[in-house]
Amino acid sequence: MKNKTLQKTLIGLLLLAVFFSPRFGGFRAQDFLLVLSILVWVVFPKSRNELQYIFRDSRVAKLGRLILVFLILSLAMTIVHILFGNLMVNPSLLFLVKEMQYFVLFGFILLNYDQAKFMLRLYFIFMGIQVVWGLAQIASGKAFGYYGIGLLGEGGSSQSGLVYFMGFAIALGHLLNAILERDKSKRKSLYFLFLLTLMLCVMSTASRTAIVAMAMTLVIAVVIFLLNRPWYLLISLAVGLPTTGLAYWWLTSFSGRIVFVDRALERLSKFSRGSSVRFWKWRYDIQGIMDYAPGWLVGMGAAVHNVYRGTLTLGADSQYLRIVYEKGVVGLALWCTIIITLFMILRRNREYLGPLYHSWVLVTFGMLVTGVTHEVFVVVKIAESFWTFTGICLGWAYLVRQGSDKEDQLALS
Repeated sequence: MKNKTLQKTLIGLLLLAVFFSPRFGGFRAQDFLLVLSILVWVVFPKSRNELQYIFRDSRVAKLGRLILVFLILSLAMTIVHILFGNLMVNPSLLFLVKEMQYFVLFGFILLNYDQAKFMLRLYFIFMGIQVVWGLAQIASGKAFGYYGIGLLGEGGSSQSGLVYFMGFAIALGHLLNAILERDKSKRKSLYFLFLLTLMLCVMSTASRTAIVAMAMTLVIAVVIFLLNRPWYLLISLAVGLPTTGLAYWWLTSFSGRIVFVDRALERLSKFSRGSSVRFWKWRYDIQGIMDYAPGWLVGMGAAVHNVYRGTLTLGADSQYLRIVYEKGVVGLALWCTIIITLFMILRRNREYLGPLYHSWVLVTFGMLVTGVTHEVFVVVKIAESFWTFTGICLGWAYLVRQGSDKEDQLALS
């Protein structure tokens, strides 16, 4: 009992830190809590039989091997280019350790998959607190973000926008699942209300990246619906355009009344100019960084773009280019395989996931879209939120599946 209480306390504090990012000097609280949680887990091990259930699945084992190979490649290229190339220990090792930490966080969530229900409840509660904070900023007209509203503990527009986007995609996934399952309860109305609320929060961050991800995710949700209900195509065409126009009118109706929506519309009007700047920057960086052929194959080591630019901040402006810079085409292929393997595992267990399956698919799709112009899987706030949610979803699937297997064994005995 004491071990369970300690386990829940540390998990709760870790998720609290992931969502609200308290800092101690230059360090984040979750950095300390993750290390402490793992140490406590090692000192007070749980039942090994129960623990190994999730890892006995061949696909989960394959996922673990892929992540390990990906990290080994990153470590090897970083060490080689520190010793024989132009990389410096700082910031290269700092970025390498941070990347490893995201996967360690994901692994820790899986190790504690027996608490998946508890973690999911906390995830939703903390997301709800951030939404209330966002609505309070909208109502007061006082923003704590760079361009619009921000999160508690984080003011960056992309970070705030994409965390709110995750909440939006989760609500959309629940609504989509309820429609596909023909849920006749009042939950669909509740999901729709959450959806509109989070849509307003995403818009009010004035993050172009998050707004584009939200729009693309809505399109994918409609596609998924039509694939499952193809006979609704004509109805969708008849209703879709008026509904889209109504949604646009609803959002723009806040123009002049909610200053954050005005800022979002203004920033969206500059989208093409921002894209042109990025294309020019990508060409310039590629020519300067990838200066020899093997680099394209296996990369130039962690934080090579930062060393090239002489900065500690992220500036590659593309998750995929950053992976190629650091780990080459081989690393990008491994990373894509990790995401595909995750999708295959969750799809195989979708009957145990319920609405979480569609929520994860939509969250991940939006993240992949934003990865074109942002290093979303490297940004601390976004990456930790994503891998935490992914670990909870995978843990939930196996927790429910384990209970189902036990019931089947009892029925056969």
